[in-house]
Amino acid sequence: MTQINLPEENLSFQIEDYAIEHQGQAVIDLSVDLNYKEGINNSEYPDFIPIQESVLNFLVEYPNETDFWEILNKNLVTELLTEPIPTDNGIEYNLDEILDSLTVDIDIQPGSADIPNSRSSMVVGNVEGEEISFDESFSFKVIDESLGETVTDFSVDLDYKDGIGEDNPFEYTDFLPIQDFILDFWENLPQEDNLEITNKTLVNNLLTEPIPTPFGIEYKLDEVLDAITVDINIKPNPSDDDFSLGSKVTQTVERSETVTDTPLPKTVFGSFEADDFDTEILDEKQFLGQNQILFAGAGDDTVDITFAPGGQSSRVDLGSGDDILFGGSNHIIISGTGNDILFLGSGEGNNIVSGESGSDQFWLVTDTLDLPNQENTITDFTKNEDVIGFANTTLGFDDLNLTQDGSNTVINALGQDLAILLDTQVNDLSASDFVFV
Repeated sequence: MTQINLPEENLSFQIEDYAIEHQGQAVIDLSVDLNYKEGINNSEYPDFIPIQESVLNFLVEYPNETDFWEILNKNLVTELLTEPIPTDNGIEYNLDEILDSLTVDIDIQPGSADIPNSRSSMVVGNVEGEEISFDESFSFKVIDESLGETVTDFSVDLDYKDGIGEDNPFEYTDFLPIQDFILDFWENLPQEDNLEITNKTLVNNLLTEPIPTPFGIEYKLDEVLDAITVDINIKPNPSDDDFSLGSKVTQTVERSETVTDTPLPKTVFGSFEADDFDTEILDEKQFLGQNQILFAGAGDDTVDITFAPGGQSSRVDLGSGDDILFGGSNHIIISGTGNDILFLGSGEGNNIVSGESGSDQFWLVTDTLDLPNQENTITDFTKNEDVIGFANTTLGFDDLNLTQDGSNTVINALGQDLAILLDTQVNDLSASDFVFV
């Protein structure tokens, strides 16, 4: 006796050579794949035209042209799965009710935004009851005209970890610093290993070594990826069309959480070297940013207290060095000596921040869609030395509302107070004190 199972069904459609103003002028090829639920009724199949129109409307109306393509794509998949899609016949499609998953693949054509690389963002939205989870990846071709006498073709695929960008959009990586890291590795090979060993070493270095960027931070790909794949194809003789070598290496990242039953220390100390403190990772330092005091010490430290609740006894002293801090809520923050970068728009605000000596950057906004609930207080802004920053926004100096409150200046934008500068006169501030990117 035989049994015929229910079929697996999907529908896909493409939008090709679509011109869009995102990260400059770009041309993209976009494909959408609808993976239907098992046993879908004949009356439930949607017409793809309204879905296509919803995609195009989303692209036209997308508010933030500086977002990474990965962020735009994830927001597109989210909207398609959570917002009703109108049709001409008066009904609405709710795709989460008829799909197991939805995949959007955006291929950015070479030359877009004056970048010669082809690159691609793929987001899979999985419908699990009333919840939606995501699988995300980004791939790109490495482009360089000075790779030597051989013809070398690199393809890189970044498989992001679960939950990438949900709490911190800065987790996504710009691919160009990764490309520069690869090219520097390739141009400075210490010895003539065979291609397989060279590729394996390259992938290992990508996952174990900090990748410098022009943004003042370093990428640590093992913290944001589940896997990375590097595919290298070499034609040793450019004139030989019959002979080439290829090596493909995929390396996965395993994660584990450290669990401890010992009480959290009231005071946590860094070292004389560069330290990383992240309150979302319970490690041997046991710094969670809840009524704790952190002395980061010397070195160029990175401190992430974005989701730390803070408290009356919560204090972060960055010490010396050029440090980076992602500010959370309800902390006293002392940046110490050095040229420090303080992202104060990543938490809920209500921090009291002292820059002390050095040229410090106080970034009040990092995402206009998720602003701190309360203003931050900066105790010692120094004109011609420090700057106030606004990231991922189209704001300019003329869009700010600067008001005098006693001896202090209040900075208001986007409909709310963002910061109080103590002992600062409004008339002393000018456009040169602010940075907009």
